[in-house]
Amino acid sequence: MEVSDVERIATGLFYLGEEAKELGLVDGLGGREEALDYIAAQQEIEPNVIEYRRKATFLDALTGVMGGTGFNIGRGFAFELRQIRQTSVIPAT
Repeated sequence: MEVSDVERIATGLFYLGEEAKELGLVDGLGGREEALDYIAAQQEIEPNVIEYRRKATFLDALTGVMGGTGFNIGRGFAFELRQIRQTSVIPAT
């Protein structure tokens, strides 16, 4: 890619997949399966995928519970406000 092309597109913004492909920033689009198929075809091997997962900590569990609790409290407030609005009678003037 020419330096002038890089300078033109290096704006600090992000590009969607189709835009990146049109600009020559990526060779192709796809997800995990397409990437594995591409590796298998290019290297003539079957990729061996190893997944590493971080153990959830107590803080992770607490954050999940608190997030759900906050959502439910907000939902309860919204329900009560709707009930007040629906049952409030505005006197005719």
